[in-house]
Amino acid sequence: MWNDEYEVLQYVSKSSPHLADLSPQPLRPARQPGAGIEEEPLVLLFIEGDTLDAVYPRGSALPSPLLDEIVGIFAAMAKVQEVDLPRVPSDWPSGDDSSAFIRRLATFAQRDVEPLVREKLHPLLERLGLPEHALQRFVDRIPRLKRRPFCLLHTDLHRGNLVVGPQDRVSVIDWEFAMTGDPIYDISTHMVRMGYPASQFDSVIGSWKASLDAARPGLTEGIRADLPIYLAYERAQSIYPDILRAASSLGALIEEGVFARAVARIESALQRAAAPLQLERTPDRRQIATALREWHRSRVGGS
Repeated sequence: MWNDEYEVLQYVSKSSPHLADLSPQPLRPARQPGAGIEEEPLVLLFIEGDTLDAVYPRGSALPSPLLDEIVGIFAAMAKVQEVDLPRVPSDWPSGDDSSAFIRRLATFAQRDVEPLVREKLHPLLERLGLPEHALQRFVDRIPRLKRRPFCLLHTDLHRGNLVVGPQDRVSVIDWEFAMTGDPIYDISTHMVRMGYPASQFDSVIGSWKASLDAARPGLTEGIRADLPIYLAYERAQSIYPDILRAASSLGALIEEGVFARAVARIESALQRAAAPLQLERTPDRRQIATALREWHRSRVGGS
């Protein structure tokens, strides 16, 4: 939305001392090359600790103290309102129009993300059974959502973007996809990308709801009806970047360990997206491996 992590972090540090304490301190903005200026990367203050996925890999349960820390991050973001953040684009949905918000997200995925991935991976997607315009058909079925006040969203709060520091304090990195919008979208992306075991799924949702209700009443209205819609959207749209990342992880020479992980990632993405995209069938792991090897062979040549 803003595409400027430095600016987002500056606003966050001013509007939420708690979030500022849990996020990288922006030291220098990125600079694009041109007119005698060399390109310079964004510089942030290092956060001490290990990413959560290094301590608790995807699929493993998290202890209650860490869950409390994560839920507290959502509560802190809930208190940051649109007026506390950078100016939104002129065509961004108004401050409580959740229906317009999800359609804006879905239209971007359908018009920008899916075509880009299809251009790169068209033969592979065909072999995997992903029909053209599958995402468009999903967008057409999105019902109206309940209006909810917008707040600051991270939108990519997964184990790789959470850092566990001393005394198990949890910090947040990678704010480049932050935006203002419906808070139920943020918890939906979190639940899909975190890989919680089934035994923790409902309890995390319950803790998140209780925490947001206490922080800013009204943000979780309609969650029973609308959370499944956001979860379906996240599972549907993420199939394209997930398959692209899996395919892109393969080098010119296939390493079997890397290849096996790529196949597993594609299989998981297809299984998650099958229902929301109404896929008639999904290939099994052997068929995915065959399709991926053939696509790789066509790209690099050889046997």
